[in-house]
Amino acid sequence: MVKNNSSLKLKNHVTPKARRINQVLKTKFGVSLDDFTNAMMGDVTSAQKIGELARQGRLSAEFAPKLAEAYHQIINGTTAQNKAISEVLVNAGKSAIEIDKAVMNATLANAQYAHKRSELAAEFVNARNTENQRHNYQMNYTQIKGYMMLTLLGLTIKLI
Repeated sequence: MVKNNSSLKLKNHVTPKARRINQVLKTKFGVSLDDFTNAMMGDVTSAQKIGELARQGRLSAEFAPKLAEAYHQIINGTTAQNKAISEVLVNAGKSAIEIDKAVMNATLANAQYAHKRSELAAEFVNARNTENQRHNYQMNYTQIKGYMMLTLLGLTIKLI
């Protein structure tokens, strides 16, 4: 006849040889072989813990890749959007500087044109005044020369 003794356990030959891995099981996955053994012995709480973690594992195995892909798309989309915005703003800044330079060059050229026109007008007035003065001097010289010739001729005529 078989004894009904719940304290009897099957011999575990593996755990004593894999203590480090058993510790990793506890730290990395939140379960231990103690939970496994207790559930096997009829501990409902340990069985429920393992069942809940298994349910979470199934959901994670099914949805984690899809969620990871969704996050990947969010990250890539955010990166692409921000890079595009950055490129637009950088280009706008560079172009704004070029436009400002062009406006300043045109403004400077306009001022230079106005100044050169004023200078040219002043040079013309000075040249015209100089020419008029030269002409007046020449006319005066011619008149004086004519007067002198007349005077000298008049003397010469009287002397003859």
